[in-house]
Amino acid sequence: MLLSFFVPFVSFVVKRNTGQDGATILDDEGKLVAAGAIVNVDAGSEGGGRLAAARTLSGYGLGIKISSDGEIRGFKYGHSGPEEVFRVG
Repeated sequence: MLLSFFVPFVSFVVKRNTGQDGATILDDEGKLVAAGAIVNVDAGSEGGGRLAAARTLSGYGLGIKISSDGEIRGFKYGHSGPEEVFRVG
């Protein structure tokens, strides 16, 4: 299942990047492409910068938003735009 792969991965990323602003971007093999990347999002996006960035990045692959309160949400780009595919926490 998709979630069983990403929960341990996301835990690792959170531990390595706690307190860092910007997106962490990995390629399809899990190699680090960028850390602290600033994502251009549409003005007036609802839900805050992390949510807007995850939804925007879903156009290129899986966008994951990690909140400081521990909630993790994943997005993929579907027929009508970004769609939430999982939520943990």
